[in-house]
Amino acid sequence: MENEVDSMTTVSRSVEYGLRMIGVWPGTSCAILLKVLSISSMIVFQVFQYQHVIVNFGEEDLTILMDALSVTFAYTLLLIKMLIFSFNARLLNEIMRCMIKDWKECDISGEYTMTRTAHVSRWVSNVIIFSHMTSVFLYAIGTLMKIKTENQTDNRELIIKMEIPFEIQSTPVHVAVLVTQFIHQTCAAGMVGVLNSLLIILVLHVCGQIDIVRQKLSEITQKTMERKNVGQNVNESIMKMLIVRHQEIIGFSKNIEALYSNIALIQFVSNTLMIGDSAYESLWYELNPTEKKDIHIVIVRSQKHLTLTIGKVLELSLKQFANIVKASASYVSVLHAMY
Repeated sequence: MENEVDSMTTVSRSVEYGLRMIGVWPGTSCAILLKVLSISSMIVFQVFQYQHVIVNFGEEDLTILMDALSVTFAYTLLLIKMLIFSFNARLLNEIMRCMIKDWKECDISGEYTMTRTAHVSRWVSNVIIFSHMTSVFLYAIGTLMKIKTENQTDNRELIIKMEIPFEIQSTPVHVAVLVTQFIHQTCAAGMVGVLNSLLIILVLHVCGQIDIVRQKLSEITQKTMERKNVGQNVNESIMKMLIVRHQEIIGFSKNIEALYSNIALIQFVSNTLMIGDSAYESLWYELNPTEKKDIHIVIVRSQKHLTLTIGKVLELSLKQFANIVKASASYVSVLHAMY
């Protein structure tokens, strides 16, 4: 299984290495150990982060507190995602098997479509992961510049706000903690990019499979118009194959939905809480009436769900996707009856 997965080109190497680091990539050696180590390190950081938030809540400057909360919530979200992937490793394994099967069964025209999709997937995933890791580098530079300008000695500044259970006043210890935090935060940011990129890769793979089915349907109709009844049995066998492929695409999409539905829910809730909480925690009641109304709009709007639309006509939702699937199935049934 591992060699087969490695030979497939849809998933980029950066995403593969990231999933191996947390022990969820199919065929990873010492997977349980990697899961325990990665999740344990996240839990340790989370304990220290929430200790800092609790200890300094109400005493620290609001801007600094909100900065600490944003990083803490981001870590919490990543920890939950890692736990979900750890518990759904078999589902991810099944998804990878389906992708391998698609690569093995594709013909020349289908291979061209899948290769093109894989190229786009690799490029997009690498850009996403690199941008996430670059943001950590820029964030760390800001902290280091603050340390240099303020020349801190009594209260040592950290990249990630947390309560360390030992003294960090000495320079060597402080530097060691900063380096550890930077490496861990860079890995965490890269992991966020990996998990987000994986969703894009899977969706693009589904789109590629749908495009292949569409191409086959077009070829059947063109050949039928040219030959009339010649090769009818061949067309029927191809139609049966396309119907099976369509069912496999639907099953693959359901696996993606099962893997990412809880993550999407947590992402939505956490983002809503972070935006709403930042508005609630601000001193909005001391602003002038016009600014109060603006903040009130933000608070109210953060309680409503965000949606994507199809050309600002229909809401992009599972219901609309089901309608499209139903329409596609009816079209296939009509074509099957005709040919």
